[in-house]
This record gives sequence, C-alpha cells and structure tokens, in this order.
Amino acid sequence: MKNRYVLDLIESGWAICETSDQKQIQILLSELYPGAKEGDHFAENEGNYYFLPEETEEARSRNAALLKSLWES
Repeated sequence: MKNRYVLDLIESGWAICETSDQKQIQILLSELYPGAKEGDHFAENEGNYYFLPEETEEARSRNAALLKSLWES
C-alpha cells in the first residue's frame, strides 16, 4: 500500500510533510526524489518515494483558481 503526502515546507535539510490523514511528519530531504519542492504530492512504497506529477498539478490548479476567485470577489 502506498502512503501519500504533500510537501509543506523544506527547512534545514528536512521535508515537513502532511500525511493523507492530516498529520505532520518530517522526512530527510535527501531521502526524497530529486527536485522535490514545496507543494509536491508524492507517495511512499516500501521506503521509496515517488513524485505524483498529475496530483501535484491538479492541486496547484485548484489552488490558483481559488486564489483567483477570492481576488475577483
């Protein structure tokens, strides 16, 4: 089974992430996939981390649309 996360913050070599059950955990940035950045959605399976580009783009698009609607109100 894959665990899913969102990378909330990168600080001092650590990735502060939110789990799918809305808990925060810390993962060493060096353990993640190359190019990891804040806002990324990713999964873990048997100790390996995988970037989820489609989920990341969908979340970024939703957030951009929400922000735009707030400015237009």
